[in-house]
Amino acid sequence: MIEALLWDIDGVFVDTEEIHFRSWQWLLEQEGKTLTLEEYIPCVGHTGTENIQRLAWLKGISGDLEAKRLLRRQKFEELRKDGAPIIEENIEFLKNFKKEFPNLKYTIVSAASKSDIKINLETAKISEFFQDIISFEENGGMKRKPYPDMYILALDHLNLPASKCIAFEDTESGIISAAEAGIHTVALPNHLTESQDFSRASMVISLGGIKSPKGIIDNIN
Repeated sequence: MIEALLWDIDGVFVDTEEIHFRSWQWLLEQEGKTLTLEEYIPCVGHTGTENIQRLAWLKGISGDLEAKRLLRRQKFEELRKDGAPIIEENIEFLKNFKKEFPNLKYTIVSAASKSDIKINLETAKISEFFQDIISFEENGGMKRKPYPDMYILALDHLNLPASKCIAFEDTESGIISAAEAGIHTVALPNHLTESQDFSRASMVISLGGIKSPKGIIDNIN
């Protein structure tokens, strides 16, 4: 029987990816370049370091890439002050899960920093739903998604086997991370990730699709 639900937050409850996209567009504009949405989509779900390297190669950018990454991050923080859109149907989905299965354990597993996670939880007004937060800051040697490290740590915190957990992710890298840890996975793609490969997911529910907590539990059990 399922005992815990593990949730990503960026792109699942809060649409921060749109802000990330705008901040990367801004950085490339400083370099005299442009960035289309189609060019950015493969970056979703990857780290800032991976993305600056990819975009530098794609756009022929040289120089101190780490400094450019930090500039991009500063721009992201500036843009986020105006607020981030919430993904209302997934927040309602979470609330319905809590109503139907109040005794399950609810945990956040995110590659964001704990400070970013807390801001996003407050933005979505769902802080009280989660008993634990796993971020990449938990362990200095931990690798981010798509490596399974974060989910393995979550299982350790929960003291549960992978078979008793479900992970909800919006990106291919997140689904791979949870699947590699042996966890059942539900993909909740958004408009920026719907074209990614979710073949490792146990289930895929697109935006606007029917999200039935009992249906998911019954399907996986």
